[in-house]
Amino acid sequence: MASRSRLKVLQVITHLDVGGATEAAANACAHVDRQSFDSTLVSGPPPEGQGDYTERFRALGLRVMTVPGLQRAIHPARDRQALHHLRRLFREEEPDIVHTHSSKAGVLGRLAAHREHVPAVLHTVHGWSFHEHMASSTRAIYRRLERRAAKWCTRLVTVSYLDRAKGLAAGIGTPEQYTTIRDLNDLAPYTAGAGTGSVARARFGLSADGPIIGTVGRLSDQKAPLTWMRAAAAIAGRRPDAGFVMVGDGPLRADVEQLAAELGVSDQLVLTGLRDDVPSLLPAFDVFLLTSRWEGLPLVIPQAMAAEVPVVATTADGNQEIIRDGANGTLVAPEDPDAAAAAVLALIDDPELRYRLVTTARETATEFSLEQTIPKLEALYLECAARDHSPASE
Repeated sequence: MASRSRLKVLQVITHLDVGGATEAAANACAHVDRQSFDSTLVSGPPPEGQGDYTERFRALGLRVMTVPGLQRAIHPARDRQALHHLRRLFREEEPDIVHTHSSKAGVLGRLAAHREHVPAVLHTVHGWSFHEHMASSTRAIYRRLERRAAKWCTRLVTVSYLDRAKGLAAGIGTPEQYTTIRDLNDLAPYTAGAGTGSVARARFGLSADGPIIGTVGRLSDQKAPLTWMRAAAAIAGRRPDAGFVMVGDGPLRADVEQLAAELGVSDQLVLTGLRDDVPSLLPAFDVFLLTSRWEGLPLVIPQAMAAEVPVVATTADGNQEIIRDGANGTLVAPEDPDAAAAAVLALIDDPELRYRLVTTARETATEFSLEQTIPKLEALYLECAARDHSPASE
């Protein structure tokens, strides 16, 4: 490999669609020291109907490369195609570091990097690919894949301490491989938007006087949007002037619309679809409600905190590492719409409680900012590059 002044880093992710892993990979490219690191985003073709940030990232000056065949679904022929193209890309680019994100890119990217003898290979776990809400046979397959893939990488980066413990308990990697760095979360736009609620509220066409409860996320089983809607209906029963906003899209959108109609809250609900102006929308919310069934470490909770919006979230996984119940937010059990509604109503009814939680949460958000996480990532890259050896043998 030719000598060069900057370390070449390839950030490999399955898709550049809407989600925390995409934001983290892009922030890793955009915010590391460009005098020390030469970064490129590598992803599969845009998925249909899920949004894609490829051109947006290119417009921001990031280098983006597309790998044919790389997709989320298991497809043996396309997976072989993607592996072939990744190996060829690594041969041509000669990276010092390959850093993978997401499940499919994590397995294929690490295998390709291992076979091409890339000096340092990292994988970030944005929540493990296996979880308690999938069939036990499927969970066992994903665990085996993760155990195998861990042998092809230098370091495993978890965004929560809980995921580190889960990985070790599942026999994935060794303790020495693990390090915990919070997801790379650019909070500056959210901090700048704090206090602009009246302007943001006008964009939704809801009651100017009633409380607005909102959320941001994919309308998928993981985020439990139907639980969210049932909580909304319970809130509306007490506060008929309340409005509800769901920012995002996904496979359960039609189910959400149908349930809202059945519960009689369609006129109080705004479904925005995919938006790229979330920092300007969050201040409209009086309460942010996240009803996830499982999580890695959601970027949206620190974002809401930075925007000075009080948060109610479930106890799912990494949520508990951000929220200290009753101190900087409120935690409720997953899949319990009545508990979620009660927590939201308690905040709506008590301005002093909202102020106290928001004040503490604003300080919490700084712990998850790029100012805290980017230096840790840069130090890890330099440490791994200095080792200058390939991952463990297959």
